[in-house]
Amino acid sequence: MQVTNALTPALASTLSGIPGDLNQGTVVSVEVRKKGVQRGPAGARTVYNDDFVHVLVWSGFSYRDLVARSQAKLEALRAARKGKFIQSFLGDVQKVCPAATMEDVCAAIQETENAMSRALRREEEMEGDLDPQVRNLPPSVWAPLEIDGKIIPRARVYVGIGDITDPRAPIKGTVYLHGIKLGERVLVPAPNGRWNVNKKPKTIAKDLLVSWLPISLFRQYALEPERTLAIRVGDAASAAAKHHAIQIDPDAIRSAFRIAP
Repeated sequence: MQVTNALTPALASTLSGIPGDLNQGTVVSVEVRKKGVQRGPAGARTVYNDDFVHVLVWSGFSYRDLVARSQAKLEALRAARKGKFIQSFLGDVQKVCPAATMEDVCAAIQETENAMSRALRREEEMEGDLDPQVRNLPPSVWAPLEIDGKIIPRARVYVGIGDITDPRAPIKGTVYLHGIKLGERVLVPAPNGRWNVNKKPKTIAKDLLVSWLPISLFRQYALEPERTLAIRVGDAASAAAKHHAIQIDPDAIRSAFRIAP
């Protein structure tokens, strides 16, 4: 299996060859401290999972197209197993979670299908706003994301004034970016380590099912100024990824978009 540490011509060809609007993307690299999760009693919470990372993203394409391809991929998987999809999927899940039941996997399939249908409806209604924080904000508080003179399609910067009384309000200068994560390198591990969640069988089943679909590579980023060190695009992004030896697997990217299982 070929693994590269930068945006090679082979990988560029793989991405540009994806049918639909996905070939209209741009390579963006971000060095950012993750928000992490807070756990513990009120007033004495500890932050976990807040690694400082360098992530390489293929951004600026149609999320609607990505979801539609994921729906088609799921139907192809169902057809390939010739009426035995649920039974065989249960077997796959039980390899990692023996306690999983038929009820768990049926619920996982239904919830995944429902989530994709809701995503397509939301895309039509909200015109691409994915983060619930930004959907109801007026257009005047946004500006397009521009890096080195290049506009990143479907990425925006919050230029309004955040509501300081609302902890969920965007911080001025926050960049909203979404795309396919091509690779990631942890530059500084989280000081308090990781918080591992004990997942229920249904959640494990959903995670496995989604991992087979193109949407498994999709990520959303709300890049607040104080947590973000650098954002680069195009050749500069590729050079930065090579400097930090970010590992990218072109075969994994290609297989994620291959409809036939």
